[in-house]
Amino acid sequence: MLARQAEPHPIGRQWSAPESARFLEDPASSLADWLLRMHGVHIDTRRGAQARKAAQSPPITHQLQGVRTMLLAGIDVIDSRLVTECIDLAQTHSSPYLFNHVMRSWLLATLVAPQAEVKPDLEVLACAVILHDLGLTKTYEASERFEVDGANAARTFLKGHGVDARNLQLVWDAIALHTTHSIASHKEPEVATCAAGIGIDIVGFGIERVRPEDVAAINAAYPRLGIKQNFKDDLCGIVHRKPQTTYDNFVRDIGERYVPGYKAPSGADFLQNAPYPE
Repeated sequence: MLARQAEPHPIGRQWSAPESARFLEDPASSLADWLLRMHGVHIDTRRGAQARKAAQSPPITHQLQGVRTMLLAGIDVIDSRLVTECIDLAQTHSSPYLFNHVMRSWLLATLVAPQAEVKPDLEVLACAVILHDLGLTKTYEASERFEVDGANAARTFLKGHGVDARNLQLVWDAIALHTTHSIASHKEPEVATCAAGIGIDIVGFGIERVRPEDVAAINAAYPRLGIKQNFKDDLCGIVHRKPQTTYDNFVRDIGERYVPGYKAPSGADFLQNAPYPE
């Protein structure tokens, strides 16, 4: 574990009330095509029944034995001073819809974590998922693509809390790669599970791994608050402010569909125009 303090604390209030562009409008329309085109991920539909069967039983809780926990949306999650401070940081700097998204993603990642062949460290996982969208906030947006801005901000924050180098790297990788499943899924369990939880919440990829009643409870506890429109607006803002960070990732789709005048350079042109005779 990253930290073992067990002091009582208040939990942050619960806000109430991908071709990625098309995916935001209709997640069910083109998941397989989008994943294959954007990230090289092929969905084997023959495995869907196995995943649904695995999701019928409550998650394995042996990882939480002997560990302080708290109950959110009916789900036991790890409780520590460090996790609480990550929640406070995310809530302080995120818009309500974004904070609810990272909390839902954390709960979903916790639910799928027991399905990993090698179980992730649940505190490392919590820190990564809760902080994964700092790069979309005004406070932490910098000059890199938003995933890297967020990874850098999380690393600085956690380093200041005494987290060791190995776990800092895990958190950095998990955040930097959370939109690149074709890489994240082959890395350490903390990185892969972080991407899995986020993918379930934002576009429904892998939702069959979680019981429908758990998804409903999570959405009720942390409402979606117009995430499709709000997330699209945030990404369009990135396209306007720093288009150079969008050319090699899924934000390019958002720019091409929603931002007039946006034009990304072609990788084919880079190859064709390389300064070599052959």
